[in-house]
Amino acid sequence: MALGCGYEYLRDVQRRVDHKIAVQLVNSGKGKNVVSGSTSRGRIALVEEDGQDELMLLSLKADSGIEVPFWSRVLRASLYGASVFVSFFLMLVFMTYNGYLILATVLGAALGHYIYGGRMDPNAVLGGALETKGISCH
Repeated sequence: MALGCGYEYLRDVQRRVDHKIAVQLVNSGKGKNVVSGSTSRGRIALVEEDGQDELMLLSLKADSGIEVPFWSRVLRASLYGASVFVSFFLMLVFMTYNGYLILATVLGAALGHYIYGGRMDPNAVLGGALETKGISCH
């Protein structure tokens, strides 16, 4: 049960660390929004090409983001690695096909989600930006 609960705690820590890093990037001036509009499939930016202004649809890829500082990347990578480790370990627990262990894992995940998932951003949920990733391999 502790592993399932611990996994949810780790996911909560990852979200808080990402939020803190994002706030630091915005406060340092790196996260200013240079986008003039957005759509559900991408961002629209005003781009000057050969002396003419044109609207260009930019995809929301990882390479279009802001460079994260070295130590923040190390922290994020470490948390991700720990999350992958725990999720694979939980998968192995499930693969024992022991009903009690499976039940303990599910109850631990539910309890962890109840304890650490008590906050919600309604705008993100209604806007479709909700992280739907549950207890999974990665």
